[in-house]
Amino acid sequence: MKNQITTTAKTEVLDIALVSALLLVACIIVPLSLLGAPKTITANAQWFVGPSVNCALVYAAIRFHGRVKVATLICAPSICTMLLGLVPGASIYALMMIPAIWLGNGALVLIFRALYRAKKANFISTATVAIAVKCALIFCGFLLLRSLGAFPTPVAIALFTTMGIMQIFTATIGCTVAYAAVKVKSLC
Repeated sequence: MKNQITTTAKTEVLDIALVSALLLVACIIVPLSLLGAPKTITANAQWFVGPSVNCALVYAAIRFHGRVKVATLICAPSICTMLLGLVPGASIYALMMIPAIWLGNGALVLIFRALYRAKKANFISTATVAIAVKCALIFCGFLLLRSLGAFPTPVAIALFTTMGIMQIFTATIGCTVAYAAVKVKSLC
């Protein structure tokens, strides 16, 4: 019994280290390395950061135990990426999107925990539902704020893409990578 607990603890520590490293690179190192870079390069950083964060969220939802670890993952990436200005020229306004992003990330995690982990549902079905709900929550948050006049037109245009179709793509890529990571981890 003691050996099993030790093995489980080691596995969880490795899982936490993997997710922490992924988020450190995606949410802090990449944005900081892009400070002062041309706008076209910083605009494309979302294609790395988004899938990395979504991968970490899905992997954590499947592998982590306990609410505190997962809650931290839901909140931290959006704060880091927004504070570091990942959305060029819109970081102050993008801060307004944080509650919607938290709701979307939370939905992604909760759906994976409820369907895939607890009910043993098919990964693709779970991912489809989770991605749809996450993206709908984030985009509806954007539409609500836009309808209230929170964003000037140029910012609204930038956020329309970032909080819309890009969320679908980055969540899909992240779910795919997380699925591969879980499968590889189960083979080890």
